[in-house]
Amino acid sequence: MKKFTLLLSIFSLLLAFGACNQNTSDEIPATKPADTGQILVEEVIQGTKYTYAKVTGQAGSYWLACAKTEVAVGDNVYHPSGLEMRGFHSKELDRTFDRIFFVETVSSKPLAKGKAEQGMAMQSPHAKSGGMMMKNPNEVETVSGAITLAELFNNSAKYANKQVTISGKVTKFLTGIMNKNFLHIQNDPQDGEKFDLAATTNEIMKVGDVVTLTGKITVNKDFGAGYFYEVIMEDARLQTSN
Repeated sequence: MKKFTLLLSIFSLLLAFGACNQNTSDEIPATKPADTGQILVEEVIQGTKYTYAKVTGQAGSYWLACAKTEVAVGDNVYHPSGLEMRGFHSKELDRTFDRIFFVETVSSKPLAKGKAEQGMAMQSPHAKSGGMMMKNPNEVETVSGAITLAELFNNSAKYANKQVTISGKVTKFLTGIMNKNFLHIQNDPQDGEKFDLAATTNEIMKVGDVVTLTGKITVNKDFGAGYFYEVIMEDARLQTSN
């Protein structure tokens, strides 16, 4: 299956919203895609780093948000499917949106079918992390009984539906997505591209923590609405942290 390479994943966009603006949402985000055809821009609010736009299309009228971009009232634009949040409050704008879609980008040109449908797919665990790659890989030590991410990705079928223990450094952490916390951990970045693992958890961690997690490995996990993972650790439990 072709890996989806995104300039800005929905995961990192929401993480940035949460980290920079401390936005809150009282409800679990829905996972229903918005319009992916041509839409008309009716209102625009430019934040410091993000653009909010009220648009109308075949799906009706709704708000969307993306990384700051040039868009004006009256423009006809396109965007990939996105993640719907309800009761989303932006502290920067001091405004609560009853319903808003977070999208990767908006474009004046129609999007390729795959791009439109998979716009909100999170970064593949096998994809290069680019600037997100941790600077000091040697600070992550594999504890007794744990495996490396390279071992996991090279033998994912072997570990499918099994409990495994993995050590890594938290590079992304986001709360409140489908009533779970999502995170990415990394280790062994020198071993090709297979060093980044997504996980779900009820634990609280922060970016920069070096952790050891135990959880069930699932392969080809499809949460719906573009949340697809070739390999993911589910219901991860924190064993150690420093």
